Amino acid sequence: MNVESAEQAKEALEVLLANSPKWAVFCGNIAPIVTIILRLSPVPTVLKFVDRGSVGSLPLMPYTALLTDSILWLLYGRFFIRPLRLGMRER
Repeated sequence: MNVESAEQAKEALEVLLANSPKWAVFCGNIAPIVTIILRLSPVPTVLKFVDRGSVGSLPLMPYTALLTDSILWLLYGRFFIRPLRLGMRER
């Protein structure tokens, strides 16, 4: 991405935010926080699994699905949204 297109994108975002309703801006700002809380919610249960050394009778599918989903989003964000550029500077 060159400097001109980055500046144009920044200006477009500022215009969009200036014309957005307050509730939309609030929801856009609170969404990442809620997502982090949601992703970390099973941590206490997983720690119990580790302490006991067994999952007992609890189903593993929700935890496996959450882990897989998180890894896929991480890979998508890393390689498609912000591609890794090794040894190259962004121009």
